Amino acid sequence: MFITEVAGAVEGLSVQNGWLVHGREVIWGCAQHNGWWGGYRKNTGWIHNYKVRTAICRNAPGQVGPSLTEDLSRLTDAMLQYGYPGFEHNYGLWYDRRRDNHDTIKRTDGNAQSPYLEQPWARSDKGKAWDGLSKYDLTDFNNRYFDRLKEFARHCDSKGTVLLHNFYMQHALLENPAHYVDFPWRPVNCVQDTGMPDTIPAANSFYDINDKTRRELHRLYIHKCLDELGDYTNVIYLISQEYTGPLSFVQFWMDTIKEWEQAKGKTVKIGLAATKDVMDAILEDPERGPGISTLCLSYW
Repeated sequence: MFITEVAGAVEGLSVQNGWLVHGREVIWGCAQHNGWWGGYRKNTGWIHNYKVRTAICRNAPGQVGPSLTEDLSRLTDAMLQYGYPGFEHNYGLWYDRRRDNHDTIKRTDGNAQSPYLEQPWARSDKGKAWDGLSKYDLTDFNNRYFDRLKEFARHCDSKGTVLLHNFYMQHALLENPAHYVDFPWRPVNCVQDTGMPDTIPAANSFYDINDKTRRELHRLYIHKCLDELGDYTNVIYLISQEYTGPLSFVQFWMDTIKEWEQAKGKTVKIGLAATKDVMDAILEDPERGPGISTLCLSYW
């Protein structure tokens, strides 16, 4: 992390003259992505392990360490020491490691293999999802998932690291059938009637806000993320990992954040990451454009 002193100190993360600033220090360096699947993989060197499959919300019961249940204090210390002060988070592709070989087989039992990648939504204790565990309830949320995010955000606020929080994970909706079979919004996996397709591609349906059920589920989830993280300054909110979806969903996402801000009397930092045409449209929008604090050009 490279440090440059700035003129005025602002508590927590701020944007000053195009720079991300924490206190009086410019935040400069790399950001790493979290692991999308898999758990610990033996490697040489402590920092090497941290760059393999680090995931804030991974849960390896009884095991704490790199690529297991992460020690979030040590992780944020390493981020400062090794010059990657940013961490880009999204939920994982599936919950347990039985899916690591990318098969699509329906599990006959719930004998899940750890480490687990906790999902934002809670299990319902009703029915049986594709992974053999109970179905998800998309109106209820996983406390462990959000507790881990909040703990990480607390470290970021105190140390000057940054959480780049993706609400969604488009990789689960396209690319490979194995990425979607355990996705919580797939109809077989949840107690709600989401109207989602049974197979990929599923992105068009997921981003269709004209469907009243999915629209309300999105709104509920977006508000939940903001309720849990909205008091932390060193969080930048991104719509989704690998987002190539429509302008309409970005507009809805931003409007939902604004709705929350107005209701809570708070302001959060919104990062814009989309295809160039969508980004141009948002930045030219006199209502939504001024709400953007950070640009990500990954998907141009």
